[in-house]
Amino acid sequence: NMQIYLLALILGCCIPPLFVYLRNLLRNTVQTREDVEGKLNVPILATLPKVDDTQTKVDASSRDLKSESFRMLRSNLRFLSGSIVQVTSSTPGEGKSFVASNLAISLSHTGKRILLVGLDLRKPALPQILPDVPMQRDRSVVAYLIGQIQNPAETILDGKDKYGIDIAYSGSVPPNPTELLSTDRLEQLLAYYRSNYDYVVLDSAPMMPVSDSILVNRFVDITLYVIRSEVTQNSMLDQ
Repeated sequence: NMQIYLLALILGCCIPPLFVYLRNLLRNTVQTREDVEGKLNVPILATLPKVDDTQTKVDASSRDLKSESFRMLRSNLRFLSGSIVQVTSSTPGEGKSFVASNLAISLSHTGKRILLVGLDLRKPALPQILPDVPMQRDRSVVAYLIGQIQNPAETILDGKDKYGIDIAYSGSVPPNPTELLSTDRLEQLLAYYRSNYDYVVLDSAPMMPVSDSILVNRFVDITLYVIRSEVTQNSMLDQ
């Protein structure tokens, strides 16, 4: 009987740590901030909380965890030089559009002139995140890139009453987004935005599936890369 009790005690002490070790060994997604820091020698500007309601925007007077986290991101961003900020991620579903929109709104709380631009031409999410400013296809980034409109100012919608920012939606999904982002008109558009706003926040396409964000990256000053716990693959960190 004593041998059985001793064996049970040993197994009780060994099995839980072994289970945790094997689980960590076999998992294939990022879990914690430490997972990122252990693989990448890049600054982590903020750790943002998971939220169920993506429609609720950061508020200048709120002290909830989400608003405070975006204030931390905003503060750390100001230590970096540049006014055009690209927000991207590895794959769809990691929250880059949510981060881009709330970062832009948080920056507006400092009294700066902010423009949020939809440059994910394949799967735009900003119209759903910012429903109080309806998209207009004939006043959009794609409309300018294809030559439907000639004045860059026509791509901009006034969202200051609703969100404190101006917005340039991507517009209709084109059949050739990579080709559109390779033209000189993108450079002209971003140069206009740069000259008229303190910060321009670009919601770009994910990096892994397509080359769109690499094309956009030629004209940006800062790239924010969103990594989502339990979604981003560990293998993607190396890439």
